[in-house]
Amino acid sequence: MPVGSRRRWSPSGDPLGEAARLEALGDLPGALAVLVATGGSHGERWAVRQSRGQLRARLGDPGGAVGEFEGALAVRPEDPRSLRGLGAALGELGRSDEAARALARAIASAPSDPEGYVALGALALAEGRLDEARARLGEALERKPDHPEALANLGRVRSRQGEHSEAIAALDRAYELLPAQPMLAVDAALARIAAGAEAEAEAFVARALQRHPGHAGLLMAQALAWGGQGKHAEVRRLHRLHRFVSSRRLDVDPRGLVPELLSDPTLTRAPLRHATRGGQHSGAIDPRRRPALAPLIEWIEQGLRAYIRELPDIVHPFVRARPRQLGLQLWSVVLHEGGHQVPHIHPEAWVSGVFYVEVPPAPPDDPSAGGLRFGEVDPDVVTRARFEHLDLRPEPGMLVIFPSYLWHRTLDFRGPGRRLSVAFDAVGER
Repeated sequence: MPVGSRRRWSPSGDPLGEAARLEALGDLPGALAVLVATGGSHGERWAVRQSRGQLRARLGDPGGAVGEFEGALAVRPEDPRSLRGLGAALGELGRSDEAARALARAIASAPSDPEGYVALGALALAEGRLDEARARLGEALERKPDHPEALANLGRVRSRQGEHSEAIAALDRAYELLPAQPMLAVDAALARIAAGAEAEAEAFVARALQRHPGHAGLLMAQALAWGGQGKHAEVRRLHRLHRFVSSRRLDVDPRGLVPELLSDPTLTRAPLRHATRGGQHSGAIDPRRRPALAPLIEWIEQGLRAYIRELPDIVHPFVRARPRQLGLQLWSVVLHEGGHQVPHIHPEAWVSGVFYVEVPPAPPDDPSAGGLRFGEVDPDVVTRARFEHLDLRPEPGMLVIFPSYLWHRTLDFRGPGRRLSVAFDAVGER
């Protein structure tokens, strides 16, 4: 199975068209590179700046996206699309008041457009202001009753507020409108699990998996539905922690990567929608533009090839879902005293992993500090399922690879020093 970074781009006379082509192929770094290379007055056009902002946001660089959207607004001061992009990026950075003002301007600029209300509702939901989110999403649905994102977010709000039947109905309708979006099915399944209807969730997920075979988010929901019913043998067969989680210490010296990773301008303090708490999280790393990271890419690709070769030849949804070709998506995480990552999964990848660059010794009184734990579910997910745990103690040069549907977190980092790692997803190439 070929493993590698995203496709290279070749310049053309139409940078927006070339960027759109690469974006459609899933090569977001390549698309951004085309637009960044666009010089002169052409690079100052609203469409170029707007597209760069959208790409930076998707690549996990909200700080860079803010600058791009502000540049777009210098050309078109009240454009609702740029204002919505700016508001979303500011929200990611935790600048809630500024985000709300930008989104209010977007609504004032286009009061009949539901998108501004959807964005304001999404911001309130992400910050836990459920009543406000519900009101804004309701305003969006008044303007467009079948708006999929508004329905999905309203379903999430109602699930968290204990209105389970209404939540399920809203999420089911959103998935019916956008059946190619498996994350809507994941949320509909989680709403059933929160309602205590695990058997119904199990059947729902089984149907969704026929449409989206091997989808990591759906496999996660399947495990929760089984676990809530006490079907522990099924969960163990799906997770296979001691077989599917691979950790190995590579015979390499990663210290030369430190300056390049720490100088990344996209490093952002604990972006709102990421799992990092009390630390920094970079945007997507494009290895084509970072030649100093070439050894890192080689180490990860070699590890992935070995992982794939060693997979057991068994009938299993994870093994069956193995793509013919993989593309890498990478980002760095920096943790200091008290920093950690909350339990999460990587729902759109096949396998995920982490390479440890710097890991100070654990305190003698707490050898698990800063460790990697599998099997602990996000406490915000309402479920009766409880899973087996597997703890790993990282060290510099260690490479860990695992199925993307497995819950994982880092335990609180304690003591002096810095914990620097590069996380990655291996996703099927289109």
